[in-house]
Order: sequence, then structure tokens, then C-alpha cells
Amino acid sequence: MNDKLDLAKKIKQKREYVLRKVEPQIRRQMKAIPNRFRDDVEQEVRIKLFQSIDKVKFENTPTIFEFIKNNQKRRK
Repeated sequence: MNDKLDLAKKIKQKREYVLRKVEPQIRRQMKAIPNRFRDDVEQEVRIKLFQSIDKVKFENTPTIFEFIKNNQKRRK
């Protein structure tokens, strides 16, 4: 049970980090949206962003050296 709680905390932290990074860009882009649609579009953007974040698995990301080694094997 503790593992699930830790995982939930990590996901929340990951979401918050990414949202803080892209929030200024989201706000700038919302200026191009008519006022009556702005809240809905902004909410949809955040939902899609969270769905994308949840799909990314950072734990299985290879190091740069593993990546280079794997690419060299594929080219041969």
C-alpha cells in the first residue's frame, strides 16, 4: 500500500513540475482564444497535458551511454 502512495506522490510532483514550467506558455496562448471559450480550452489543455505526463515512464529512460550503444548496435 505504501508503494502506491509513493507512486501517487511522484505522479503529483511530476504533474506540478511540468505545469509550473508550461503555465506561462499556456496563459500566453489563451490570449488568442475568445473569452467565452478560454476557461474550457485551458482546462482541456491541462487535462491533455496530465494525460501525456502520465504516459511517460522516466524510470526506464536509458542513460546517454546506453542510448548511444543501442543505436550503434542497430546501425550494424
